[in-house]
Amino acid sequence: VIEREYKIADAFFSGKKIKIIGKWQVPAKDKAIEIFKAVFNNAPYGKYADLAKFKAGLSYKDIQDYDSAILMFKDLIDRYPNSSVIDKARFQLAECSKLLSVKPEYDQTPTNLARKEFEDFLKKHPDSEMAPDARQVVDKLKSREAENAYETGKFYEARKAPESAVIYYEDIVQNYPDTEWAKKAQERLDELEKK
Repeated sequence: VIEREYKIADAFFSGKKIKIIGKWQVPAKDKAIEIFKAVFNNAPYGKYADLAKFKAGLSYKDIQDYDSAILMFKDLIDRYPNSSVIDKARFQLAECSKLLSVKPEYDQTPTNLARKEFEDFLKKHPDSEMAPDARQVVDKLKSREAENAYETGKFYEARKAPESAVIYYEDIVQNYPDTEWAKKAQERLDELEKK
């Protein structure tokens, strides 16, 4: 029964039309989520539980419900640490965190969390086939954090508070030296030193 439920959910997830009780069913992610949840709720330690949780997370991601996707991936990681999809779950957790992060001029808490999730993924799965992608994302997120700090420094300069601006520029130079923003921050520091 559980295997059949999983296969039905997987068909919905994959976008295939399937026949249930003689009627064709149109594929839908929400239906896939509902059935995947039934699989891991009815047999939490069964053969398909971790895979169902993973696919439910992917389904949530596909419909852009990143918070729910994150919960699915975190729960999979906590409950099934030896799962065959653990590295993929960690990567998807980080990816959903990244998708929740916002533009540089806003609160960077989601960006910081996303970077930490990707760094955690890289520590635990350095040889994963997804590691190169994760490294690229970490670099982009660091650049976004540095850009936010740079814009904050510029804000303080415009408000005639150069001491506050210096704090942000120095932070960029020290903590984000490999970003384009480090050079710009150093230029602003040099300019402020002349005044």
